[in-house]
Amino acid sequence: MIVYEGPSMINRDPIIAIVTGLVTPSTNRKTGPMAQLWILDATTEPHIAVKTGEDESVCGDCPARNKWCYVTTFQGPLSIYRTWKRGGYQQYNPSLLAGKILRFGAYGDPAAVPIEVIRDIGRRVRRFTGYTHAWKYCDSEFQHYCMASVDTVSDQAEAARRGWRTFRVAAPDTDRLKGESVCPASEEAGHKIDCYTCGACDGRRRKTVKGHIVIQAHGAKTKRYVEEFA
Repeated sequence: MIVYEGPSMINRDPIIAIVTGLVTPSTNRKTGPMAQLWILDATTEPHIAVKTGEDESVCGDCPARNKWCYVTTFQGPLSIYRTWKRGGYQQYNPSLLAGKILRFGAYGDPAAVPIEVIRDIGRRVRRFTGYTHAWKYCDSEFQHYCMASVDTVSDQAEAARRGWRTFRVAAPDTDRLKGESVCPASEEAGHKIDCYTCGACDGRRRKTVKGHIVIQAHGAKTKRYVEEFA
């Protein structure tokens, strides 16, 4: 389902935002059967955009861009882009969001989408999770919907000082910081529960939840992450 077509809030280039998993739930082991928001550049196929730099419209200055990002753009994102190009997604129908648990940003940064769109989706779904690397410059209202994605101890401290709850990616075997909890869906936590069940990464939606989350870098590109931040 198309929830947004228009200029990116990052650089004003045209983008699209599409929610999947409304009928057929995701089978992602870590996230569980959540609906997923995908944010894609509207002019270039995603696996090409990461090479040309046109992914800036949806990824901003994320340090993982074309380095250690875990998203395989020629798979899910490309399939979604091509389905959109051939008119395979319906226009926004808010009733389809009722009762859903949604992940803001299966690919792309939620801050590329107008806060009004995120706000509308957030009030219609049952629960949500979200992450943004644009925490230094995006609308502060995103704190209500997203965790600040951080990759260094200094960024974690700065984001927390600005009022964000944080989700920190750390090198393997790194100690957690004060106030951090290990992601229970992570490998190091033994995949205790999935994101669908946990729901901790919902920004400041629940005013009583104040802690931060940490996860070890994982996947095939862990080495690239370690080389950059070690």
